[in-house]
Amino acid sequence: MRLAPTFVLACLLNLPTVAAAAEFPEDGWWWNPQASGRGYQIERQGNTMFISSVHYANNGRPEWLTLIGNYTPSTTTTTSIGSFSGQSYQTLNGQCLGCVYVAPAVSNSTQGVATITFTTNQTAVLNWQGETVPIQRQFWGFSNTLGQLTGDWALSRVENGSTTTQLVKIASSGTSNTVSNLSTGAAVGTITASGSTLNLNLTTGSLVLPIKMPETNRFYAGAGATTAAQIVATRVNDVPLATTSATTPTTTTSAFSEFGRNVSVVFNQAAGTVTLEAAGRPDHTSPYWDPNGTSGLYVAAGPETTVTRMSPGFIDNYTNRYFLTVPINPQKAATPTATGLGAIGIAISGAPIFNDLEGPNVPLASGVISGFDNYGAHTGPQVYHYHLEPTPISNDDTKLIAILRDGFFLYGRKCVSVTTGTGHPTDLDTSGGHTHVTQHSTTPVYHYHIKNQIYQTVNNKNAYLLFDEAYQGTPNPITTN
Repeated sequence: MRLAPTFVLACLLNLPTVAAAAEFPEDGWWWNPQASGRGYQIERQGNTMFISSVHYANNGRPEWLTLIGNYTPSTTTTTSIGSFSGQSYQTLNGQCLGCVYVAPAVSNSTQGVATITFTTNQTAVLNWQGETVPIQRQFWGFSNTLGQLTGDWALSRVENGSTTTQLVKIASSGTSNTVSNLSTGAAVGTITASGSTLNLNLTTGSLVLPIKMPETNRFYAGAGATTAAQIVATRVNDVPLATTSATTPTTTTSAFSEFGRNVSVVFNQAAGTVTLEAAGRPDHTSPYWDPNGTSGLYVAAGPETTVTRMSPGFIDNYTNRYFLTVPINPQKAATPTATGLGAIGIAISGAPIFNDLEGPNVPLASGVISGFDNYGAHTGPQVYHYHLEPTPISNDDTKLIAILRDGFFLYGRKCVSVTTGTGHPTDLDTSGGHTHVTQHSTTPVYHYHIKNQIYQTVNNKNAYLLFDEAYQGTPNPITTN
């Protein structure tokens, strides 16, 4: 997804100086290309590193071991960026594919301490069980480090206290990558690789770019070989989420301005589409945040939540981003499409919404509903999501709640088009939709409402399902990463 240039520039101009940023190993598969058949899955979270080793036992049968230990960034040596040391474990007699779940047992036999010295963020030396093995980050979608750079980037040059930025496209030609202006296509330089170093040769001078992997965002940074200039190269897709893009076309509904800081909204006027990139987590408080975390959004469960029925897992543990591209002006389909499990839409808070099922043929009323927070939401699987009317966002009113996969908006139980009685619409179809004006449209448009039907009363609070029927438009995929 390509973010609007003004949005990218605003983010880059606020980037901190990165020369002192710590460098970290890349998460992913590592291996020794001279000894294929075994590999190491490495992931670091803070200063804790988890590794799984896939290899073969002496009898030729495949096996895997796990290692967990501390990662220590290097602050003095120039020969490594950090090191790992951890005990290895073996689990036995666990679940097989297609079998009834059986909890594995941890072997009491020691598998030894492993150490890894990371010479760069993509190369390392592993010492384990008497063997010293050089390993490196494995590539299958890219031919080499240089191949990773193919795509759209924003180059920000910092020199003498000032910053200039330009959007570029980098295209691989085998031994070097050409750099061209993203808007005009004019060549502005090349990038070549030498070992773990990238040489960015711009028309304004040559710069050496050691590969960097800071804690939060993926970018490459380096200082000029002969000047004090510094280049920060940020992949356009990896710019942090912010508020709705300032380039919103005036011909589109103002409803998109309701989406908060955890959702980026980008319009493609030529294609007639809009793409939402959501953080996959809410921008509000919940007892599902880690009370010992750094979000600052944890609150104790209120009377609407049965603490013993809360789902396991904290919001902080999940980093999924959700992507949804829909028509700017969606149309009703010839036939409705049933919703399925998983995300059926994106809420204005940045978290997804689900339908009325907790699992295959498992309704919420089966009991899990009592563990929901005040927003009618909980965690699992691997994401915080809403099922019920989120009363702090919309409580029996006309407020916008979400956009569904078919591009139609979901509002609260009332509609601004109803000016008499209770304000609840009485002409909704089976999906809770109708065609009328909204607070975001001066002409009638099709949209959904939460049905004013009590689903269940839980802990003295009436629960209303967000959406429990079929899409009336054509559903588009919601993807994650």
